[in-house]
Amino acid sequence: MYAKTGALRDAFRVFLEVKQSIRLDSKLYTTMLNGYAIHGHGKEALSLLKEMQYHRVELDEVSILCALVACSHAGMVEDALLLYQSMASQVRIKPALHQAVVVEALGGAGRLEEAEQFVRQQVENPDIVIWKSLLGLLPGLGQSIL
Repeated sequence: MYAKTGALRDAFRVFLEVKQSIRLDSKLYTTMLNGYAIHGHGKEALSLLKEMQYHRVELDEVSILCALVACSHAGMVEDALLLYQSMASQVRIKPALHQAVVVEALGGAGRLEEAEQFVRQQVENPDIVIWKSLLGLLPGLGQSIL
């Protein structure tokens, strides 16, 4: 509730209280990561992701997706790229929506050619989500086609 309304300090305070009283799990961390993602707090999201790794809390597709979204919304393109590249080797998850977030991060930084190159080189079978992400970066085009 706090995170959704933008009261991230209160959300983090509750997160810390709950963290002390229960067994650490990915759902607790992912909830806080989602709050950071919604409001574009990329540095905080990456810090929390590192804490998860330190405490050996299992990273899952959603926790990594939230961290990627937080980086994208914060304009932290290089961090998003590094996280994407490391996730496949460390976590062994399928990159589905994660690739679309990377495309949007690149496009949001004005790196349209790099976004297109990413799709062509990294995405095995681009689906509608990927193409919509790429086309949505082109002013006026993505909106009218989709």
